[in-house]
Formats: sequence, C-alpha cells, structure tokens
Amino acid sequence: MKTRIIPLILSLLVASAAMGEAKIKWLGTEHDFGAFDEDLGTVECQFKGVNIGDEPLAIIGARATCGCTVPSYNVEPVAPGDTAVITVTYNATGRPGRFSKKVYVDTNDPEEQRSVLEIGGVVIGNSNSVRGRFPIQAGKLKLRQNTVAFGPLYKGQVKNMFLDGYNSTNDTLYPQVIYSPKYIDIKATPAAVPPGEQVSINFYIRTGQCDRWGTVTDSVVIASDPTDEPFTISTVFIQEEDFSKMTPEQIKKAPIASLQTMSVDLGKISPKDLKKPIVRTIELKNTGGGEPLEVRRLSTTGSGITVTTDNDKIKHGKTGHITITVTEDAVENEMVNARVTLVTNDPSHSMQIIRVVGEVK
Repeated sequence: MKTRIIPLILSLLVASAAMGEAKIKWLGTEHDFGAFDEDLGTVECQFKGVNIGDEPLAIIGARATCGCTVPSYNVEPVAPGDTAVITVTYNATGRPGRFSKKVYVDTNDPEEQRSVLEIGGVVIGNSNSVRGRFPIQAGKLKLRQNTVAFGPLYKGQVKNMFLDGYNSTNDTLYPQVIYSPKYIDIKATPAAVPPGEQVSINFYIRTGQCDRWGTVTDSVVIASDPTDEPFTISTVFIQEEDFSKMTPEQIKKAPIASLQTMSVDLGKISPKDLKKPIVRTIELKNTGGGEPLEVRRLSTTGSGITVTTDNDKIKHGKTGHITITVTEDAVENEMVNARVTLVTNDPSHSMQIIRVVGEVK
C-alpha cells in the first residue's frame, strides 16, 4: 500500500512545480501631458505592460481617483510574452491649472496584484473657464476673490487663510508682497508661478500683535510680478476677548455696559439742518459688580459720522457719555442709516451696536 502512495505524492509535487503564474512588467508608470489648452477637451495616453510570466495575465479592474480620469482596457487575458494596454483619458474642460491623477490597476500577478499609474500636466484655461473660477483681475494674476475674511478671533489667536490665484499669461510670474500689516504674514506658493498654473497665497494672522478690538479691516498690497502694477486685497476679522476662563467670582464682579438707548433717531431733517453738524449724546453707565468698565473701541460705518466718549474707563455705578456727530456727508438716498459699534470689557455683551437713522426732506 505504501509503495502506491509514494509515487502518487511525487507526481503531485512535480505537477505543482510545473504550474506557472502571470507576471506584469510595465514599460512605464508615469505620463506627463505637459502644458496644453483647455479647448482640447480631452487628452489620452497609453500605458503598456508585458506579461513576462508563463500563464495568461488577466486585468481584473482599473479605476481612477476622480471622474475626470477614465481608464479603459481589453478584458481578454494577455498571453505570455504579449502586451497589455491601459488607455487613460483626462477631461480638462473646466479644470485649468496643474493636475496629477492616479489610476489603480488590479491583475492576477500574485507579486503585484495592484499597480499604480500616474498622469499629470498643466491645463491652460480658456477665458470662460478662468473667469468662472478666478473672476478677479489682479495685475497679471487672476484671483478667486479680493477679500480675506478671518471671522471672529480671540485676542492672541492665530489662523491661516489661503487665497487661490491663476497665471493666465505666457510668462512665469514671481508674486511680491509690497505691504502688509504687522500682524499678518504673507507667502505665495510656489514662489515662481509657471504659465497656466495656480498659486496659493497664504495669510497668517497673529491677533496678539493687533491692538484694535471689534471689527478690524485692513489691506495688503501685492504685485503679481516685480515688473507689474501692485494690487490691493482687503482683510477683515473680529477681535474678541475670551471670557470663557473667568471664574464665577470674576463674572460676579465684572462690569456691565448699560446704554441709555440702542438707537438714535434724528427724525425728519431738512437740508438747512445739515448746514451744521447734528450732535446727539447718550449715556453709558457701569451697572456691574465692581470692576471698572473699559471702553475699548468706538467705531462707525460710512462717512459723515464721528463718535467719541468723554470717559474710556468708567467706575462702578458711574456714567460716561458717547457723543455722535452727524454731517451732511452721512446722507445717502435722502437717508441717514449708520451703525456705531461699542466694544467694552463687559463679558455678557462685549460688543453692542447703536443705530443712527434719519430722513432728509
């Protein structure tokens, strides 16, 4: 019985050793389309892989990282010594700028079951596509917007914001920072922007270096290239104090900013009334628990209105006065409609808005 089993085992081992496997060798896994016009619509390339194994090679599947890139291939097995072809198509419509995409190819090669193919290039956008994504002309650059809004930030907080731009010219551009406030650092990446490529302008704000409270508006001046005319980008953020770490005892002693009124109605004004400034005064009282009330900022929107206070540090139980002066420059469409912003160290409502309205007849 044993003499029959041994030959059977030997024959199975020989048969197993004779079994081969598929093996793919790619002739290249990367393709650079270079720079081309968006109006071409789609571009395509081919990746070739030779089956250097001794069994048929099967491409099980191929997928891309996004819908703009489409791979296609023949589903028939590739005989040993023959070549498999993967055709990759990229749709550039509406996608100006540099791109880099990957295609994942699965095969029955036991040593390389998944291969990664990569395509890249630069799409030179047409006028319609660029205008839709980058509508702001800023020198030789086109920008997505011309305002950087950081939102509300606590005093001492830092934050990054990015503004995207696009080089629609035929020259490499070198963006330069001409001016920025001391609390905002700016850096353009890359420093050299080739034709048809995007640039990311990084705005890094350090609020601890800004001594203004409430809404803080500023501007930065940048040139798209040392030889180009500079352009201005507006910046805005709201600087607030973080009261969240105050103890119950500190809150109990904190000041409270009590305004006499939240609205100043000038009523019906004649043009003769506006020949000289109109002045209104409202009371600001500290009704808190003992700590002094600090007026950190008084500001107003628009022109023709000024606002002052006679006391920027009001003791407990005491009253200060806010004076609002209106001139004819404040009139727009026969109306006066402005806001006065009061910022204090009152933790319950550190920012309050006073409306100033009137009708000119």
